Amino acid sequence: FERPATHITESPASSPSGSHADQFEPIPLPRSVESVCDESQSLCADEPEINNGTQRKILLVDDNPINVQLGARLIGLLGYEVDSAADGYEAVTKACGSNFDLILMDCQMPGLDGLSATRKIREYEAHFPSRECSRPVPIIALTANVSESDQADCRESGMDGFLPKPLQINVLKSTLHTFLG
Repeated sequence: FERPATHITESPASSPSGSHADQFEPIPLPRSVESVCDESQSLCADEPEINNGTQRKILLVDDNPINVQLGARLIGLLGYEVDSAADGYEAVTKACGSNFDLILMDCQMPGLDGLSATRKIREYEAHFPSRECSRPVPIIALTANVSESDQADCRESGMDGFLPKPLQINVLKSTLHTFLG
């Protein structure tokens, strides 16, 4: 993120046919994670943190490292401790081996997707109820697919809520407040 590229082009000479049809126009790339987080931090500056008591622990599951970096920064700005997992298998291992207050789960990941990982976590909770926790950990879907059928699939897998991507600080804050108080 030191010096992000601002556009990508391909010259006609480098394409196999040499035609102008293969030429790509410059396109702007997303801003750096730091600039998005700095902007989000200023949005939260005037509001108190949601979590001003005991440190609540959130597991953020996403196969995209940029999404993890951005999500972790936003969660931290809201006063929560965050751990991350890069895929569904790691999410199941971490969720079943630690006590998290909430899990933010990407739905589409290679290997074990978020819906399948949620089902496995729910199976584990049913067979090995936690003494520290009187109810299953809330699992919130993270996805760019926002149709009603996608939301229904999330609920059927055992997820408790739904957050659209890209994450927006105010929506994230409201969701965390709803599930964690």
